[in-house]
Amino acid sequence: LFRSKQWYQRRVAITAGVWKMNREGEVLERRFGKSLIRSCCKLHYEHAQDMIEEPDREFEPGYLPEIHNGYTARDLSKRIAVLHEIAQNLREKRKKYRLRLCVDTTA
Repeated sequence: LFRSKQWYQRRVAITAGVWKMNREGEVLERRFGKSLIRSCCKLHYEHAQDMIEEPDREFEPGYLPEIHNGYTARDLSKRIAVLHEIAQNLREKRKKYRLRLCVDTTA
């Protein structure tokens, strides 16, 4: 899918699960079925990390890979910030859950 020379074009996929979540990571809606994938940029991990660490950064031309489908670097930064926030909230919930599992209540 993403190895194609035209990775930014629409691709039809069968989705095993799509979740609508709030920023706390709570699942609001689930569905299964067909979906349409249309990537706008092929970011490297370093680019995404830069966007997380410097959300208001104005990226100099040529630093990021080409962005397609009408999106801007600012659009990507905003979306990555939301995904990062959700990931942090889910990680925090997992830590709390693990702590509850490790507490010995038989003593």
